[in-house]
Amino acid sequence: MKVIVTSEFGGADVLRLEDRPRPGLAAGEALVAVEAIGVGYVDVMARQGRYVAFPEPGFVPGLEIAGRIVAVGPGVNEDRMGRRVFGMPMSGGGYAEFVALPEAQLMDLPEAMSAADAVALGMNALVARIAIDRASIGKDESVFIRGAGGGIGLMAVQMSAARQARVSATTSSDARGARLQGLGAQRTLDRSKALEPRVDAYDVVIDTVGGPELGQHIRTLKANGRYVLCGGVGGMPKADFGMDIIAIYHKSPTFFAFSLNSVEMAKIRAAMQQIIADVDAGLLVSVVDRILPLADAAQAHRALESGEVFGKVVLTVG
Repeated sequence: MKVIVTSEFGGADVLRLEDRPRPGLAAGEALVAVEAIGVGYVDVMARQGRYVAFPEPGFVPGLEIAGRIVAVGPGVNEDRMGRRVFGMPMSGGGYAEFVALPEAQLMDLPEAMSAADAVALGMNALVARIAIDRASIGKDESVFIRGAGGGIGLMAVQMSAARQARVSATTSSDARGARLQGLGAQRTLDRSKALEPRVDAYDVVIDTVGGPELGQHIRTLKANGRYVLCGGVGGMPKADFGMDIIAIYHKSPTFFAFSLNSVEMAKIRAAMQQIIADVDAGLLVSVVDRILPLADAAQAHRALESGEVFGKVVLTVG
């Protein structure tokens, strides 16, 4: 089978197309013939050697796939054969034509949902859904979403709007702002312009960016505000960002650092069922920026690094 391998840490050109044997199946596993692969900024960080889960080069990137089960290992019911599924190989391996995963980690997809749409929702929608649940966003609350043009941000905009919150979001142009408004944002801010964060502005901040400006945005919380950091495309925050929490101590702020890795599988499966229900109800749509073949993984990474992607970059097989 064809796979993409990170030959060494570095730029996008280190991604190489190779032939490898199909994976064997252990007890409880199923083999998925991959149709679509989600490309996320975490893949870029792993390729650069900046993601702790991949301390050495030579790995196959990819943390989310959609496809069809074509073989099952011992202990897996034969009726799983042929099912369309979404899966998250959290130790990598998704940039491949076939992926073996524990059957318990594979979530059924409706036949009407394309594989590209499934991964465009996928991990991004799961992170946004659980982050918003943790922040307990309610009707008429003011919500600010940093990095709203990215995969998690786009999901968070829609989900917050579905809860009838008042959504503000940052993006990089007026055109992208108009698209965000079409997805439910009431107010958009151009991050390419110098903006002074507003004090006492928001009940909730959903932050997919992090970076040196994180502390400034903490100070925008109202009394009893909640801040959820669920991404890090902007890099590390300042070492003393905790002082910004102390600075608004008497407002009783709550700060969450959220990674999907910390969530048990039962809750992830329940969240995915709700995401599919929201799609069926017209409350949530996938946003695909571009679809490329597996062999063009390097081009997909360059697109992400350009900062001009709006939505999900997807690799396809076949």
